[in-house]
Amino acid sequence: MELERMILQTLEEFMKHLGIEMTNVELTKEENGTFRVNIEAENANQIIGHHGENLIALQHAVKLILWRQIDKNAETKKLAPNEENFSFVLDIENYRRRQEENVIMIAEQKAEIVRKTRKNQSLPPMSPYFRRLIHMHFTKPEYQDLETISQGEGDVRQVTIRSKVLIEE
Repeated sequence: MELERMILQTLEEFMKHLGIEMTNVELTKEENGTFRVNIEAENANQIIGHHGENLIALQHAVKLILWRQIDKNAETKKLAPNEENFSFVLDIENYRRRQEENVIMIAEQKAEIVRKTRKNQSLPPMSPYFRRLIHMHFTKPEYQDLETISQGEGDVRQVTIRSKVLIEE
């Protein structure tokens, strides 16, 4: 597929310019159409940065470059129409995947509390990326008795899980 090759080539060139030597690169396309690239590198901790700040910046920069390339290729008809809109997640040694799994695990624990007590449970403040991940996770059929809402402003915005089932008196 042209888009997959473009993603890998762009990422390789970008990392080379930064002086980051990648030892392994794995690209997968998830069920929802998101392209996830996991990189292994010698200095992974430096690439990830404090609380993943460098990783987030790298992903943003690569995504902007890819969008620009896709716009050019869409004009010259080198990409299929369905390839023009895509989602891209950059990960370093599965750092982001472990974070995602941890956030989902905490949300599921809170969901069980909500089911037992029928009292709302709020998660700690988190980034829009993780809030969206939780909202999407709770759209699964096994959570049809629960709903999630985002509350708060800015850096203290958080997800609250609440029951859709009314307490019978």
